[in-house]
Amino acid sequence: MTRPLYYAGGGDLQETTDAQLGLIRHNLLVAYGNEMISGGHGAFTVVATGGNSSFATDTIRTQRTSRTSFPGTGTGTSTVYRYNQNHTTGSVAAGFDNQTLFWNGNDVQRHGSTSLATNIFTSVRDTIRGGGYGAYRIQTTNPGGWTDTGLAFRDTVFGLTNTDYRLYHNRITPTAPVGTFPNLLVYAGGGDIQEIDDIGINSTFMQNWLLPTFNAWANDNGLQLRVNTGGGTNIVSTFTDRVRSGTTNQLTGRWQNNTDVYTSSPSGNTTNVNVYRLRYL
Repeated sequence: MTRPLYYAGGGDLQETTDAQLGLIRHNLLVAYGNEMISGGHGAFTVVATGGNSSFATDTIRTQRTSRTSFPGTGTGTSTVYRYNQNHTTGSVAAGFDNQTLFWNGNDVQRHGSTSLATNIFTSVRDTIRGGGYGAYRIQTTNPGGWTDTGLAFRDTVFGLTNTDYRLYHNRITPTAPVGTFPNLLVYAGGGDIQEIDDIGINSTFMQNWLLPTFNAWANDNGLQLRVNTGGGTNIVSTFTDRVRSGTTNQLTGRWQNNTDVYTSSPSGNTTNVNVYRLRYL
């Protein structure tokens, strides 16, 4: 077991209960979500240039005219949408040694990111990926009370209404579980073990140790967002770049020299050029 230890009084050390773990997870989840809202680690945005989370292209077929014959439709790019995620993890505060402790069956050890993942980090990650506080989605409609952070992709199709996909961020603060926070035991440096009585969202313990430790773990364990056209797991949104598949040729007027205007226009049903997927890596 790798559950954090707390002091239960009377000289007893005990492992945190399921309810106590739920409280710790909740505070970490909210602290991480708040950090994203402020533009810190994990924040996902649409940017004008660059971007480390790939891009999506709105392809168009255009109407063309000629004086001599039907020219066929044109093709091109309307807009390239670029995406970026903040991967700056921050670091554990200098001199801050308050690592939580666990019982490994033989002795007491200090937690690292691997042992914390078992009971805390993985659960927080899965909550976010599943649509909890801090989750992102790209879609045409609001999932329900989420914050609209702006246009993520516009599918432009000749002669049809544009389809706008918005970037939504879940900023609905979850309700804290009922219970009492344990006084966790931490390594205080120099071989000393101490109690901490504040593991709140904005506590020194959370902001200086647990959150930056989670940030570093999250970069390599399933909270990096990417936009791509391939398959894969942990897909949370899809959006489509379409064009019309047919062509209509018409004489649409006369030039000043009294010659015909030959016009080729996109028409008919739409076909997919690319289906983009927002997914967690």
